[in-house]
Amino acid sequence: MKIIAKITYVAVVLVLVSCSNNKKADKEKDEQLNFINPAFKEFNIPFEEFSFDSQSGDTIFCENGTILLFPPSSFVDNKGNIIKGKVNISYREFSNPIDFFVSGIPMNYDSANTKYFFESAGMCEIYATKENVPVFVNPENKPEVNLVSNNKGENFNLYYLDTLQKKWINNINNIPADVIENSKAKIKYTEISNQSLVPPIKPSKSDSSKPIIEIDVAKGSVAELQAYNNMKFEIVNGIKSSIKSDTDTEWEDIKLKKGDKPGTYNAIFIKGKKKTSYLVRPVFEGKSYEEALKVFEIKQIEYEQLKEKRKENEKLQNEKIAKENERISKLNLLIEARNKVIDKRNKEILNEIKKANEAKQVRIEEHKKQLEKEEKEAFKNGGEAMNSQVIRTFYLERFGVWNCDHPILQSGVSLYSKFKDYAGNEIHFSKITLVNKSFNGLFALSNPNIKVNPKIEYMIWSIQDNKFLYMTFDDFKNCKIDSTTKEYTFSLRSYPGKISSRNDIKKIVGI
Repeated sequence: MKIIAKITYVAVVLVLVSCSNNKKADKEKDEQLNFINPAFKEFNIPFEEFSFDSQSGDTIFCENGTILLFPPSSFVDNKGNIIKGKVNISYREFSNPIDFFVSGIPMNYDSANTKYFFESAGMCEIYATKENVPVFVNPENKPEVNLVSNNKGENFNLYYLDTLQKKWINNINNIPADVIENSKAKIKYTEISNQSLVPPIKPSKSDSSKPIIEIDVAKGSVAELQAYNNMKFEIVNGIKSSIKSDTDTEWEDIKLKKGDKPGTYNAIFIKGKKKTSYLVRPVFEGKSYEEALKVFEIKQIEYEQLKEKRKENEKLQNEKIAKENERISKLNLLIEARNKVIDKRNKEILNEIKKANEAKQVRIEEHKKQLEKEEKEAFKNGGEAMNSQVIRTFYLERFGVWNCDHPILQSGVSLYSKFKDYAGNEIHFSKITLVNKSFNGLFALSNPNIKVNPKIEYMIWSIQDNKFLYMTFDDFKNCKIDSTTKEYTFSLRSYPGKISSRNDIKKIVGI
């Protein structure tokens, strides 16, 4: 079953932020901007708020379709004590360059003195509190994030934003896994030990009235007898004359098989086609019995401990399977609910197409082919684009900002850039970010040297004196930059009104 949902078109953005001419102020501001610097003071990406009993745990269905699974007792205080009572969860997501720009969360990553830029497959920020005091993840019961993603790429790792070191940390042991259809939990049972759980045989004293035979027990053939030394076998039943005859025979092979009565064995003697068997039991004589009894007591304790561990292990395995099946069942409920919404939307699309077909009949014949072409394109954008959503699953090791990312190096033609507004006033900048249509991220630069691909359209954004300055796709296209362009001065529009949400930005730049 596919998870489908409409994907919002993501613009290509080039971001600039003005700074003071004062060099010291520029440096301090650059350091701040290189970490977290929201674009607008008036608004940011809003948090969703949830609350539940921490000891019971809960499953949270977020607005964008993401599922948060909190197992029982998944929170601790700063001393590691289990949190009891009501906890509050604050959660928000960032899915496109507009979200990244508004939040001010950096999208660059440094590794081995090389600067990379993140292509995101989904980013989220999550915190937990109890009575306004931060709580922490219980490492024994980590919460699980099932993050909705519009990027189906496979080369994504998980990164955590360390606010103390002011950098992204690669969480290499916590790679997000995709869930894109219904499935059943498959947890392989793991043996806790290679040792068999066969109970040890309690030693017995020999009966002087019964014959005794000596048998060399091959190592590993009868596990419960391996620990004993000087062990002999007493014949439980047998005819004396027959026994005497058999003792005079040189047998080629002998096999021991467990008898019907506990503690007994069938000793089968073989020579060619001749076979004879006796029911025997292991016995000890003299001091050997006392020594064997001590060995038995030790082995009995080991056996009981091993049996208890096996029982505990089976319980844990069953609990894991139950939890995994419960998690997948909840995911499948979400998938089912989402598909119902999508089916409804698809019917609406088909209905719109049907109405368009009916209206098309009243139009003149020469426009028919053009209308059919537009109709197919509309259906493609409305239908096929809805099939690219996946869910990325990972465990929270701590609260904060988590990002499913793929780091890349920037490429393109080098260009020295200058900026001004439509009135001709020079715009000073401290940060430039470059994004293209096929890349879900921001190329954050710290100097006027940018890299652009002449075949790709770009946008430019800037915050100057609390004003939003921008350049549209068409504006950038009209610059007619090509591979021979070495320097260019960009003129940015100034939005006269107040911006109060990310949707305002979409409308302004025409996304």
